[in-house]
Amino acid sequence: NGKRSVALGQSRDNVWTMQALFADDQLRQRTAWALAQIFPISPIALSAFWLETEQFVHYYDIFVRNAFGNYRDILRDVSYSYVMGEMLGHLGGFSGPYVYRTQSERISFADENYAREVMQLFSVGLIMLNLDGTPITDTDGNVIETYSNVDITSYAKAWTGFNYQLPRGNIEDRGTNANRLDPMRLIADYRDPFPKTDLNNGFIGDKYPLCVDFPQNAFLSKGSTYRLLGSSPVPDLFLDTFRTPETSDYVVLQSSDLYEALCNKNAAGECQFDKVSVTLPDNLRCSGIECDVDTLRVVQVGEMYFEYVRPPCVQLSFYKNPRTIRGRSGSWGSLCANPLLPEASEACCETNRLTRAYRNCAYVGERLTAATAADRCVDGLVTCDFTSVRTSDINCDRHLDAYHWRNGTCSIQVKVQDTGQVSLVHAPTDTIVEPNLQQEASNFFSVQWSGNRFPTSASGCGLCTTLTTGECLCDTELVERSVFRRLPSSATSVLNRLYIAVSENQFDSTLYTNTMEIDENLKAYYGSECCDEATVFQVTEARTGRSFLLKNLESRIYLSGEVDDPISVGRPPRFSFRNPPHFLSFNRYEMTVRDSQYETEAVLESYFYHGNVAPFIGLRLCQRFGFSNPSPSFLERVATAFQTGTYTSGGLEFGTGNYGDLAATVAAILLDEEATTDYLEMDPTYGSLQEPLLKYLKILRSMELKTFDQFPFVELDRLEGEIGQMAHEIPSVFSFFLPEYAPPGAVSNAGLTAPEAQILTTPKTIALMNGMYSVFKAGLTDCDGGLSTNVPGNCRDSGEGIYEVSTAKLEYIPPSNIDTALTEIYTLLTSGRMTAVNAATIKSAVETVAAEDYDKAVRLAQQLTVSSPEFHGTSIPLTTSTPRPQLPDPSPPQEPYKAVIHFMLSGGMDSYQLLVPHSGCTGTDMYAQYADIRGSIALPKSSLNQISTTGQICSTFGLHPNFPFLRDLYDSGDALFVANAGVMTKDVNADNYRDETITNLFAHNAMRGEIKTLDPYVIVPDTAPLGRFADAVVDNFGVRAVSIDTNVIGLTGRIDVAPPVYSIDRGGITPYNEEESIGNMTTVVRELNGQSQTGTGLYVETFSKVFMEAIDQTKLLSEILDTTDVTTIFPITTIGRRLELLAKVMKSREAMGIERDVFYVEMGGFDTHAAVENRLEDLFTALNDALEKFVIELRDEQGIWDSVTIIETSDFARTLTPNGGLGTDHAWGGHMFIAGGSVDGGKILGEFPTDMTTEGTLNVGRGRLIPTTPFDSAFNAVAEWFGIPEEKLIEVLPNRNSFTARPLLTQADVFEM
Repeated sequence: NGKRSVALGQSRDNVWTMQALFADDQLRQRTAWALAQIFPISPIALSAFWLETEQFVHYYDIFVRNAFGNYRDILRDVSYSYVMGEMLGHLGGFSGPYVYRTQSERISFADENYAREVMQLFSVGLIMLNLDGTPITDTDGNVIETYSNVDITSYAKAWTGFNYQLPRGNIEDRGTNANRLDPMRLIADYRDPFPKTDLNNGFIGDKYPLCVDFPQNAFLSKGSTYRLLGSSPVPDLFLDTFRTPETSDYVVLQSSDLYEALCNKNAAGECQFDKVSVTLPDNLRCSGIECDVDTLRVVQVGEMYFEYVRPPCVQLSFYKNPRTIRGRSGSWGSLCANPLLPEASEACCETNRLTRAYRNCAYVGERLTAATAADRCVDGLVTCDFTSVRTSDINCDRHLDAYHWRNGTCSIQVKVQDTGQVSLVHAPTDTIVEPNLQQEASNFFSVQWSGNRFPTSASGCGLCTTLTTGECLCDTELVERSVFRRLPSSATSVLNRLYIAVSENQFDSTLYTNTMEIDENLKAYYGSECCDEATVFQVTEARTGRSFLLKNLESRIYLSGEVDDPISVGRPPRFSFRNPPHFLSFNRYEMTVRDSQYETEAVLESYFYHGNVAPFIGLRLCQRFGFSNPSPSFLERVATAFQTGTYTSGGLEFGTGNYGDLAATVAAILLDEEATTDYLEMDPTYGSLQEPLLKYLKILRSMELKTFDQFPFVELDRLEGEIGQMAHEIPSVFSFFLPEYAPPGAVSNAGLTAPEAQILTTPKTIALMNGMYSVFKAGLTDCDGGLSTNVPGNCRDSGEGIYEVSTAKLEYIPPSNIDTALTEIYTLLTSGRMTAVNAATIKSAVETVAAEDYDKAVRLAQQLTVSSPEFHGTSIPLTTSTPRPQLPDPSPPQEPYKAVIHFMLSGGMDSYQLLVPHSGCTGTDMYAQYADIRGSIALPKSSLNQISTTGQICSTFGLHPNFPFLRDLYDSGDALFVANAGVMTKDVNADNYRDETITNLFAHNAMRGEIKTLDPYVIVPDTAPLGRFADAVVDNFGVRAVSIDTNVIGLTGRIDVAPPVYSIDRGGITPYNEEESIGNMTTVVRELNGQSQTGTGLYVETFSKVFMEAIDQTKLLSEILDTTDVTTIFPITTIGRRLELLAKVMKSREAMGIERDVFYVEMGGFDTHAAVENRLEDLFTALNDALEKFVIELRDEQGIWDSVTIIETSDFARTLTPNGGLGTDHAWGGHMFIAGGSVDGGKILGEFPTDMTTEGTLNVGRGRLIPTTPFDSAFNAVAEWFGIPEEKLIEVLPNRNSFTARPLLTQADVFEM
């Protein structure tokens, strides 16, 4: 049709841009954009389909659809989203119990990635918050962490079992036959059925009713739900396997109350199946077979089938009179089961043959309680301890995968670790036990021990049995009793002490003699007097509005054998813990999708209703709506609107009144007095920097962009790479910038944040300015720095006011009077914030042009307006017309050159796959330890590149086979390792590391941020180690700091002494405004961003400072680097291009007068939560090839390798034990390398762990090892080599004196002397 085609991968951006520019519901679109940055997905992490469109826009529609809905719905939709599952690893995740049972009892753990990020980023955050967002502190003034790694491990178990939906038509699929659109499905068999703790010292499943409390024929009770399956009887929410596939597990209904309810007859008496589910409004009477069964699974009504969906409920891990159940043959393991639950099928024996059982079922897959199963044994048959099951009814024989009740009793024990975690042990009368309930299994979980007292092997296990594996095996005793003996005084006390609910649909208040309303949030129902175990409390949680019916009952487990009476007065307290609830049955054939969904919903509830969510999410939304640092009172009002679900302004009420309502929350942000009071703009801390993408869109909207007829879409191109932002192009789960980012200078000094400043780098600032100028001058194009694409043609056909190669133009028509036009432009582009000083500067520049070419004058006014700080922030600049100082011209170097490169392998490199113990080990076979704990991800010994060392537990180690060049550097003496290094506050051990470590351990942003500062006590705020290196020598050398293809956080020095910090993208240098509209335009721009007065807006000051530095740096670097090139051919990979650029910059050292260089460069991708070995093979190959060429260039071509030191770090190492996805999770101590021509290499410094087992003293769980060498130690040696004098080392490494266990490394340890 003559219309322009769209490149694959571009359409999703076009869809978003068209909506952002032209949709009628702009506030909804704006809110969706804010939410999308809280729940980011990155195409970088979705390489399998990163070019596709539908998956991205479908995910984004979660936020459009729920922009004014409820936050809980967003949390649920995101958690079930395929793209989120793909990015954060819970797609396809196996639980430890599943792997143990199906893979020869291999020990593994659930992938922790989503469990960590959903809390850290999407719900509760890292530290406990008051409603106004201020931190909650302990009595010593220390902030309190919201969760621990134990919590993450527990929650991770609930994020297993997610898998993609089955393929279907009508979705975008480029030949992979995968359904990436529909919500993920749950595979119950993959789940972990064991109890899981929550963030409130309780369990997932607390305050749910007990399944055992449901009445007989509960499937006929009010509130019971039946899902329409259609013409197929195959259920969706549970799985049964039959010997003959044509037989299914259903009951035929013909005439009963249930039949009538499901049939829903019309006037003609015909069934009308017009609802996808039917919920019973009242209790129904049973009829026929319904009266004979304990539960239903699938029922047939006419030609249609319905699946019975039992309401959510939990089981307790311990119960009275446990009975043995087992499968139909001797090869099946046995386990204990609650005889009051329909957990198994019947099995009846002849009295003279008690080993062979027969079935007598009402329908094929029938499950029964133990009593009903016994009633089925008629005609001389009795219950028995069978060894095999046959049938007297061929229809019953078709059910294969089910357990059967036996006569034998069963006992439930606990295996207790020295940490207090327990694992359940079932001891049936059979010798073969279900694998995950055997004594050898390790499905440990936390419980709430009374007084935090529990038996330990170190104390002899008390009256329990000490196992050879180091745990205590204990018998148990169940005690149930009332909690309140008299009426409680408050709802809070009830909520804090009662955990077992009564189903609302099955509660009948008329059965109670007395009702007492204690207060507006608490009511008691009881008999003749209060209170006993039958008492029920109706309680409302004031903060969330949730209402519960709670039983006055405590179920507690005592370790038996210590004393006769567990509650006698004067006796020593016994070891005890609360009976843990769980959603999924331990009987693997009763683990259902239904209960998996219920458990997932309960997990989401535990996040959603946490007290942190309102202030945490409120702050994130405030920041995305232009308030980087809302006052505590402002944030409290926003958080209150989130919690109450209502907000009133101007007589209008917003919200539904439900906790988590986003309409109320957004209204509270936008209509609050702090948001709408004009004079607050004069407060220098008010407002924010504006997002670069929103700034560009503001131009297109306010200046009335219109596409030409043959171009139906507004096509923006390369924005994420050019300006740092674009929808569907978010770089990582941490979005475009960190909410807590504070740029050095005025913002940081004031203790504030400016998240958007994290991408306010030189290259991105210049690209944005050029792009904005270009759209004013020539419409949408890629000419002259434009941020779009051209029509076929050449930029020589373009120019100011010429649109030959443009796809759209701005059609804003200004008033004919220049003064009126300027005022209108200021209003449209700066919301009227233009100061008189800058308005006068712009008018002076524009007036002369207006006399000759009015249209050109308008374009110039637009360009100068967007060059002013008023356009880029929402506070008022107090500038002078005095330009800021410019960079001096470089002087020739006088001193010998040295350079330090901080090489960050971001994501957390699994360095125990890089450096592996091999042979020659003292006292133990360390490779065997490595292979045992790493399991299926262990590298074969024969594949390793061997290196030798002295002074370590082994004399021979092995390096990863895909990193041979590091072995070559090591063998040639140009590289060494520092073993078990990491971020540390001080020397710690397993007992005190949590209390003595300031850093939020195991979190990417916290630990990577600490590496970039090495200043846990904030002695030298907002500075980086290499920034302080540069500060320490700036008086004596020509110093340069350069960040390659990232922001400058890793090189920041003290603002008053630091040398210039350059940021260069791997694409090279883009000149600033090469085609100026007037000859002195840059001079005018400098005046607009002149030196500030006291009281200026901090955010606009931040912009002006960066912008002016960017102009100077771009001019200098482009002049020098344009004439500089390298000889070596580098690999065409991301890290190859970065190291090539780094080598090119180093070659420019003499032209720029540099004697000391500090560099920061990153390589990403090391967050290997899945398929760690496949990922590392690719990553190490790319790193190997790029590093080799880099060294060749510096050594053989530039001759400076002896003057260069590379110090490598990573966020953290990873767990020694793999997870179910053959990946590894966040850990702590790992191995780093240092390389350079002056390095005294060929050795391993630090201390390689001498015990890699789970019992090692450094292991704090799952093979997370405490580091024994701080990163400060390695940087100390490099600092000395760099020429930093002894007296300045404490300034460079302010925490160096906190480590006394072993001396810091020195220049003599690491370098040739």
